[in-house]
Amino acid sequence: MTVQVARIPSNALFIQSDYPRSDAQPSAKFQEPVWTNVHMELKKKGLTKQLLWEEYTQQYPNRCYSYSQFCARYAGWVKKQKPKFAYQYTDIKTARVNIDYHLIYDQHLYSVPHHCVGEQVELHAGDKLIEVYFYNNRIATHVRKYYPSISSGRQDG
Repeated sequence: MTVQVARIPSNALFIQSDYPRSDAQPSAKFQEPVWTNVHMELKKKGLTKQLLWEEYTQQYPNRCYSYSQFCARYAGWVKKQKPKFAYQYTDIKTARVNIDYHLIYDQHLYSVPHHCVGEQVELHAGDKLIEVYFYNNRIATHVRKYYPSISSGRQDG
């Protein structure tokens, strides 16, 4: 008499039969998602972290993070993507050059080339500099003054 023993498929074969396109290899290491792809996918309408996590768990069933770990690691990745330097606020205004070839910004006069008298220019006021543009070309740069004054020109004293 011969006894037949039913072969139980290994865990990898079982997973491969349920998830044919998945990675069935067991591992102590987690598979790190490609965060740039996750970030780009989240910009699409209707896609959520939950849906992307579900796709990720189907692709790597034995090596995936839990949903909370997935979200925490994504948030950490996003935080690292922020610029190392803070943004500098720049106030941008349009102004018309006065007959005396000066512009007034924040109670201070800033000079521009004489050929721009009567023209409309764009004034960019940063924390330290005032830049003046005419047809997207910078025509003047001045150190920004924070006190009322007659002119940004040379001060004798």
